[in-house]
Amino acid sequence: MTLGAEDSLVFLPQPQRVTRLAGFASVGEQPRVHTRGLAGGSEAFIAACVRDAIGQPTAPQPDAVASIEVGVDASQIADPEGYRLHVRPDGIRIVGGGTAGAFYGVMTLRQLVRQVRRAGNRGLPCVLIDDAPELRHRGLMLDISRDRVPTMASLYRLVDTLAEWKMNQLQLYTEHTFAYRQHREVWQDWSPLTGDEVEELDSYCRDRFVELVPNQNAFGHMARWIEHEPYRHLSEHSDPTSLNPHQGVFGTLCPVDPRSLVLVDELLSELRPHFSSNQLNINCDEARIGIDRSKDAVEERGKGPVYLDYIRQVHAISERLGCTTQMWGDVLIHYPELAQQFPANAVAIMEDYSADAPFERYVETATAAGIPFYLSPGISCWSTIVGNTSTALTNIRRAGEHAVSGGAVGILNTDWGDNGHWHHEPVAWLGRAYGA
Repeated sequence: MTLGAEDSLVFLPQPQRVTRLAGFASVGEQPRVHTRGLAGGSEAFIAACVRDAIGQPTAPQPDAVASIEVGVDASQIADPEGYRLHVRPDGIRIVGGGTAGAFYGVMTLRQLVRQVRRAGNRGLPCVLIDDAPELRHRGLMLDISRDRVPTMASLYRLVDTLAEWKMNQLQLYTEHTFAYRQHREVWQDWSPLTGDEVEELDSYCRDRFVELVPNQNAFGHMARWIEHEPYRHLSEHSDPTSLNPHQGVFGTLCPVDPRSLVLVDELLSELRPHFSSNQLNINCDEARIGIDRSKDAVEERGKGPVYLDYIRQVHAISERLGCTTQMWGDVLIHYPELAQQFPANAVAIMEDYSADAPFERYVETATAAGIPFYLSPGISCWSTIVGNTSTALTNIRRAGEHAVSGGAVGILNTDWGDNGHWHHEPVAWLGRAYGA
């Protein structure tokens, strides 16, 4: 089967405008690649991406495209992540509003070549493609703390795919799977990422215009720490050994114990320098407080104010480290009356993974308080073998719609591993792709 002029072209994500033009461009011999205006250090890499996209010629073509131009021209393309891809019989030209936009144009060219070659065509259909993102931050969070810690090779493959899909942020959700120098007891049996590995991954991401955002829970979900004797004194429960480790109260740091913040400060201070990102996700979600050691404080001041006081102190640590703080929007979701007291300059990630998630209410709360926010859907594979596809697609679509219409600064799709990532990884790709 060959691809004719009447056939549809399929891209992921679908560009905003695809115009089929008359004719085909033969691409047989490896064409020359000319770059112009790209940010320093990226020329060779982007040129190599073009050559990789074209692939090896199947046969000499006397009328083949002689050159491919990749450049930057902000006067033509307003958005620095936007691009125009123009395939003509006599050449291929990609213009980005910035270097990232030019790179994304090359990624679209890669998808065009791939489907044409699979259809048996030697030539590329002439097209004019204009594209730009609707959200500035387009991220995926992968849970690496619920039993499955990816290998570096697996993470590189993930980054390659996210970059081709124009996703520009990756977070690796961490509880106990980073190799902190003074805390070997916590991570030694979990194949953690080391600082050197993170720096290698960070460099790999930067080349592909993906921001690797440091991520460390700093409040709830700390059971893998508290189950070890040296950390039990930090638990919200005075005797955590009497609890099931999977109970939320077991894994919550006591918000009124100053030693909790000492540990958090130590962890974030060690983690931060391994990343080039100036953002830091402290999570602080689903903390179970007012149960035991913070009960008196909660009865006196209220659960919301105690929760808020703790996350503001963690936020202060993040700011001291030179970061813009990200955190889950539990305060805004559960205590909207406290929205005006949300930490200044922090970004709220408003999460909800249900098909009927009230994203419009989350948008209203954050907007009214002037808080920059992400909306966060999920791929709904956790605690399943084959995933909950209908919920995932509805949840992701609605999050995207409300993020764009509500003025979100971004969207963070989530790939959680509750109970241990039961599903094989291919099951996750549908939700990841639909999010893109």
